[in-house]
Amino acid sequence: MNADLNATRQHFDLWAHDGSAQRMEHHHAYPTQVAFEAVEWDPAWRALDIGCGSGWATRLAAEKLYLGSVVGLELSPKMAELATNLSAERANIEILNNDLFGADLAETSFDLVHANESLYYILPLAEALKKIHGLLKEKGTLLGIVDYYTENEASHVWSEQIDAPMELRSEAEYVQLCQAAGFTSVTTRRILHPAATEEGSWQQTVGSLFVRAVK
Repeated sequence: MNADLNATRQHFDLWAHDGSAQRMEHHHAYPTQVAFEAVEWDPAWRALDIGCGSGWATRLAAEKLYLGSVVGLELSPKMAELATNLSAERANIEILNNDLFGADLAETSFDLVHANESLYYILPLAEALKKIHGLLKEKGTLLGIVDYYTENEASHVWSEQIDAPMELRSEAEYVQLCQAAGFTSVTTRRILHPAATEEGSWQQTVGSLFVRAVK
């Protein structure tokens, strides 16, 4: 494992059992809810949840895909263990402890890929988007939620704060990179959080960037 992946893995290993996993679910659940509502789900789909953490979004997807299945992909061994334990009663969930480039995932095998707060950790981002494009079936959809982006100035210090490499890109650059990866339709919108903890916070002003890209 290279140094960049190792730093990210160690960071999320620490978060697995210090309460951060629960906080991530609390802070990220609303944008994912909005993203999921933007899709007409087929219950027989196969989905991939990249950077699944404790598996909370994986389980939400599994509820919708009761005739299909969901793979939760998590770099951190401790987070993957947590997700496995919390998802044990879901027969249609598989948790893999690996990175996007190292995981044994077949090309054109997913109808939907969800990535909440994980895309900018997968370096380089351009190659990550190409990999995701290849994993999707024809007309498959990527749902990406991004809080670390250029227009969100409050986020610019996060890479130093957590001591892990992250790729900062603008909203326009996300569109360009998705198009360059081969996606035929790319749209973005900002999701403002209704339950932000502080008035005037970035959650209420610039919000989360929602990227929807269709193969």
